[in-house]
Amino acid sequence: MEKYSLFFKKAEEDIDTLSDYIGLQKGIDLQFFHLQEAVKNLLKSLLSFYHIDIDVEDHIDLLIELIEEKTTIKLPEKDTLYDLSFIPFENGCASSIIYEKFPVDFVKTVQILKEFVEEEIGKENLISS
Repeated sequence: MEKYSLFFKKAEEDIDTLSDYIGLQKGIDLQFFHLQEAVKNLLKSLLSFYHIDIDVEDHIDLLIELIEEKTTIKLPEKDTLYDLSFIPFENGCASSIIYEKFPVDFVKTVQILKEFVEEEIGKENLISS
């Protein structure tokens, strides 16, 4: 299986896990974690598909900058992705109590990014690899 397919599959797993919790008032830290992981893996999938080395730290903002620097791709919902990137973490958990948005506010953005990446790479490439 190609590396880009593995990253895409990991993102789908995070989105599936997220669907068990989204909209609940409990597990908000876990929801933010899976949102961020899904976005990171979708961005890594895109970078891997275009054979771009991922030599940056595992941060959404740095992955976005790498895509902008190395490609002509215009990511959808980029400002919201940046917002998701800067949710503070403490001991591996999001400090969402101090954040004004809840995870449900970001779900649509993650779905839009997933569809964008799937279209960019091509479903046939994701299935066949």
